[in-house]
Amino acid sequence: NYLAQINNAASRIEVNGFCDSEKLNGLGETLNGAFLIADIEGYEKTLLDPQNIPLLRKCTMLVETHDHEVPGCYDTIVERFQASHEITVYKSRPRIMEDYPLRPNAVSRLLLSGVILDAISDHRAVSNYWLLLEPKK
Repeated sequence: NYLAQINNAASRIEVNGFCDSEKLNGLGETLNGAFLIADIEGYEKTLLDPQNIPLLRKCTMLVETHDHEVPGCYDTIVERFQASHEITVYKSRPRIMEDYPLRPNAVSRLLLSGVILDAISDHRAVSNYWLLLEPKK
């Protein structure tokens, strides 16, 4: 919510907590043309099913797949949406100090590099894929 506020986007973002297919279907036409971000630790394989939620075919989605949590997430999402969406794949990579936006001095860099790398890596031990799914015209 804080990031939405400082980017003047708070009025366009709604956070509702736990989401299931009933809740998504309940959004109705609001999903038509919506931008959906899903980083849901393997639940994407269950939730993001256009057979259960047909309007997902009209959404732009950014989905992180978690095959290490639930095997087959990546393949399932690609298979479900390849007919309706253009799919761009992004593979996460280990973070390096140059990814950190602030430039600490040499002493801080030496003393804090482990802490900084841990913080910006989001505690990821495994590389994941992000899928950008854009509805075909």
